[in-house]
Amino acid sequence: SFRHIDTVLAGSRTSADIFVRMFPQLADKITLLPPPMLHDHVSLAPRLEDFSTLNVALLGNFTDVKGAEAVIEVFEQAKDLPVTFHIFGRIDPAYAERLETLEAIVVTHGQYNPGELPQGLATCDVFLMLSPWPETYCIALSEAQSYGLVPIVTTLGAQQERVIDGVNGFHVI
Repeated sequence: SFRHIDTVLAGSRTSADIFVRMFPQLADKITLLPPPMLHDHVSLAPRLEDFSTLNVALLGNFTDVKGAEAVIEVFEQAKDLPVTFHIFGRIDPAYAERLETLEAIVVTHGQYNPGELPQGLATCDVFLMLSPWPETYCIALSEAQSYGLVPIVTTLGAQQERVIDGVNGFHVI
């Protein structure tokens, strides 16, 4: 059936690379689709110049595979800073109790339907994504960018490809 394929659509270079490793005979059939929203020339300064509290959005599932452990460390280090973290999405039960101890700086907003962004995002300044694995596309990044949030992401997979450090967001290692 592979000989009948005209093109394979990939949402990121990472997705394409994984696909080609699995099906090298289709390498010449790959077409990269750009993400639906990229803010290549977003000025980062206006969003961050005047704030008394930095509001940080976390979108999607709050789970181990999405970097919850690293994010909890950030929460604990930020306890005395003027920052509030807003979690929009499902929280893995393993983290619920730990988040309760951080309620002074963490606000949970619950789940939302993809494509129906929560109104609470309007109060946020940046988007934090500390996923420990190379996402192949990252819908949450597209959602955050569509809302104009400045992304702070790990240097892995599609998030590294789509966020240019210091241009349209920031990388963390």
